[in-house]
Amino acid sequence: MGTAPPIRSHRAKFLIAGVACALVAVAAAGFLAWRSPAGGPPPLTAGPVTLAKFAGSAAFNELPEDRKEPYVRALQRDLGPLIAAAERGELTRDDRIALARNVMRARARLEARTYAGLTDAAARRAHLDQLIAEQELVRRHDPEGTAAPDLALMKQFMETLPPEERVRLAGLALDLIKRRTERGLSPLPIPGLGR
Repeated sequence: MGTAPPIRSHRAKFLIAGVACALVAVAAAGFLAWRSPAGGPPPLTAGPVTLAKFAGSAAFNELPEDRKEPYVRALQRDLGPLIAAAERGELTRDDRIALARNVMRARARLEARTYAGLTDAAARRAHLDQLIAEQELVRRHDPEGTAAPDLALMKQFMETLPPEERVRLAGLALDLIKRRTERGLSPLPIPGLGR
């Protein structure tokens, strides 16, 4: 059995070591790319369709609550482009339902915390009016409530909340119903929800 001739020059040794390091680096990068989710979450500056599709995905559900909130805030900043995207067919009914289900928990917790932190009556009323405006915008574009969250899902969500969060969310819901009634609107924004 023959042996390889010894490498005589330092230059050849460095060349072989460099190639070996490069191969290890390429293999490591390939392994990390294979193990990592495809690109991770999109930036918060991504377009509304990209954000909505991410928020409707399993990857969004796997994020901790504090990492979901910036996406919820970005999506709620302006619902107009989301509604326009749905009307153009860029967001299917299934996309909208997945988005509503995935975002419901993070959005409810965020809104309840925000509302509970407001002490000024005018600021609380303004916050309720903002939520009502969003509800009415969605209602105009989905009069049948087809993207409404499932009642069983809502019940399960409420049961999994810590007691102090349930109290905050219940307080927001009651004040929202009261404010809707004061404004002459239906107490429940989603058709058939009270049935």
